[in-house]
Amino acid sequence: MIKLTNIPDLILNKHWNYFIQTNGYKKITTFSEDHTLRPKEMNLYTELKLNSLFLKKLVCGTPDELSRCIDKFMKLVNGLPELRFAQLPNYKVIYQSINTKNGLKPEERLNNKKSILQRLVDIDKLCVIENVYDNAIFNEDPSSMDDNQFTISKIKSLYKELKNKLASLYSESSSRLCEVFNYDAFASSFDNWGAYHLTTSLGVSVCPYCNLNYVHTIETENGKTRPELDHFYPKSKFPFLALSIYNLIPSCHICNSNFKGSIDFHTKIHINPYGNELLKKFEFFVDVNDSDMAEAVPEIEDFKIIMKTMTENESEILRIKNSIQTFKLIELYNNHKEIAKEILEKALYYNETRIIELSEFFDDELADKKSKDIKLDESTKRFILGNFVEDSKIGKRTLSKFMRDVAMGTDLKKYL
Repeated sequence: MIKLTNIPDLILNKHWNYFIQTNGYKKITTFSEDHTLRPKEMNLYTELKLNSLFLKKLVCGTPDELSRCIDKFMKLVNGLPELRFAQLPNYKVIYQSINTKNGLKPEERLNNKKSILQRLVDIDKLCVIENVYDNAIFNEDPSSMDDNQFTISKIKSLYKELKNKLASLYSESSSRLCEVFNYDAFASSFDNWGAYHLTTSLGVSVCPYCNLNYVHTIETENGKTRPELDHFYPKSKFPFLALSIYNLIPSCHICNSNFKGSIDFHTKIHINPYGNELLKKFEFFVDVNDSDMAEAVPEIEDFKIIMKTMTENESEILRIKNSIQTFKLIELYNNHKEIAKEILEKALYYNETRIIELSEFFDDELADKKSKDIKLDESTKRFILGNFVEDSKIGKRTLSKFMRDVAMGTDLKKYL
């Protein structure tokens, strides 16, 4: 993975100016005055209409701001949760009563209790969302039922009823949000601003997720191509972030469609390429199968590429491991072990004598210095590694972080 630089104000302003001229922006006012909508949904659009700062953060906010916007937006949508089933005296009373009637064996009774408890917990979670749609979800109020009415079939029936009705209502409200934050219109826009303008302006040339595939933007008379724009937070779950510029990650098809798909990076936390210093807290390195071979250059079949973290923060470790796993980086990089082997060979070849010779070739002033004092310039480092080393340029070529990490695990580290 590689880090993407912060988006310049010029691009942010173009993106915001595009949005406030769209039909979607106009529909905020329309929906805020539509009395056929449920009150809480009307209030949501009223908030978007009156709170321009919040709306602008949804469209142009930084990754941290987007995360806070998700929390704020979901509170606006859900209201204050009232867990109906939490009013019941005790889950245990319910499933003990059911198990007694069923006359199950001890082991079966335990499994059945867990199943019933999970079903009730699921209903609790769904009932939180009920506040969006006011009331009238259940045909009968679960909180008014006696414990002995909660048979297994009744619990399943209530769960299915609630889930189906909420799914239908959410689909309608989600469709309206998609009309406001219309990504399809943005993706197909070729006027003053759109997906092609954005990827061209950002100038991202390598997929930040895998650092393996080029993602150039090209437009000609005979055809065009651009990076796919991955919604870091999926627009299927967060339609209000469908146009958020920091939520649109230029990426390759393999990472966006094949590996990530619809994984929710808000629930299952991952590294966000924009402005994330976590990229310095993990490294790829060569793990030799036989410790006796550690001083020599092993054959490809005698080593593997693995990853190590350099943080004790559990949240950071989880983000790193989830990202490595989702984008299959260990598996991908192990298909490029010949590159790692070349770096190991260079580490042997570029000993102190050759480093001094090389520094003399590039800069005569360094000729008489000891290798430990030599400060190689960027071009010399790039000549040795065969790739960029500097953080500011590491995203310009494929496999740059992988190659630098492997080199930093060798004697080349003191020169790079």
